[in-house]
Amino acid sequence: MRLPRMVKVQQDLYDARVDDVRGAVHDELRAVGLDRQIRKGMRIAITAGSRGVASIDKILAAVVEFICDAGGKPFLFPAMGSHGGGTPEGQIGILETLNVTEQTVGAPIHATMDTKVIGKTVSGHPVHIDRYAHEADGVIAVNRIKWHTDFSGKIESGLCKIMAIGMGKIHGAEYIHTFGSKGLRDIIPECARVMIDRNKLLMGLAVIENGAHEVARLVAVPPDKILEAEERLLRFVKRRAPKVPFKDIDVLIVDRMGKNISGAGMDTKTIGRMKVKGEPEPAQPNPKAIVVLDLTDESHGNAAGIGLADFTTQRLANKIDWHHTALNTITSGFLWRINMPYVLPTDEEAVWTALQAARATDPKTARVVRIQDTLSLRELYVSEAMLPEVEANPTLHRVGKPQPMQFQG
Repeated sequence: MRLPRMVKVQQDLYDARVDDVRGAVHDELRAVGLDRQIRKGMRIAITAGSRGVASIDKILAAVVEFICDAGGKPFLFPAMGSHGGGTPEGQIGILETLNVTEQTVGAPIHATMDTKVIGKTVSGHPVHIDRYAHEADGVIAVNRIKWHTDFSGKIESGLCKIMAIGMGKIHGAEYIHTFGSKGLRDIIPECARVMIDRNKLLMGLAVIENGAHEVARLVAVPPDKILEAEERLLRFVKRRAPKVPFKDIDVLIVDRMGKNISGAGMDTKTIGRMKVKGEPEPAQPNPKAIVVLDLTDESHGNAAGIGLADFTTQRLANKIDWHHTALNTITSGFLWRINMPYVLPTDEEAVWTALQAARATDPKTARVVRIQDTLSLRELYVSEAMLPEVEANPTLHRVGKPQPMQFQG
């Protein structure tokens, strides 16, 4: 096998950073007057999602501390739809992998899959909410603002999604996903509006990340401003989101995928592949073949999104929990993404087979890009054939000399 040599490249990305997460959280909560809303003894429910949001353990701990100082009694609840196998124990296990435990955040975690229907949207859709959150005196939604892997719209993945799908548990998630990507685009904001109007929502705390997957901004939003603020913040994020800065790639190599990285395992708009009926495929980076080499431990075997790749390794295949994967995929309704790629014994064989499929076996001309995962795009590797594009792009910087590809297995 004659694989192309690869060159390390660094790209300039949005690099604002919050160094004092605790202080920034407290400042934001104080700015929206959360301390004035809390009466002594109030039980406040705080969302805890399944994504690997930057510094989420520190953010949640700071929210808990602020509420305790104001006299409230905070608790966390998993707000993650059907993830974790659709069980309370599985969802608590996901939080543990994110370092979110009673000990790290300073508050108990109450998990259930039971929900209450608190009303219907203007279009007649039922709105489910976690039973513990429904019984609390107030609710705080915390989530990262980013584009969604299944559709494009004014509101995609953020506070509204964690309210509509995360807080709705498996019942709410299954119902909304029944309507496909159009349903997600239209129903999520409607459900969020009902949550705001009827569910004692105190505020939302939006997390904006930089290109290095660090906290760049924290924005607290009063309930009546959440939809407006999320539209504005999503526009801000889309302008700064890291991307694979090339087009028409022969082979894209992704070292690892996982639910802690993206809801689809790999961010669809980063790899340039959606596989959602009725949604257009991204124009860039347009790879002929995608290889994914491994699955993160934090995914607990959930390989939903594996069908976005064309080739994978036996190492990844051995880690798949098909019950969790199928449950998550069936809930979403995007069944193409569960199709198993061609499994090869080793990383090297998987990459070589992808090059053959892309008709790119000449190391001198093969256009190959390799990334660690779709959250880690400051550093990437490109084949020698792509160096002229690197030199012509002022945001890209070549680091080191061409080297043979390195593999773990």
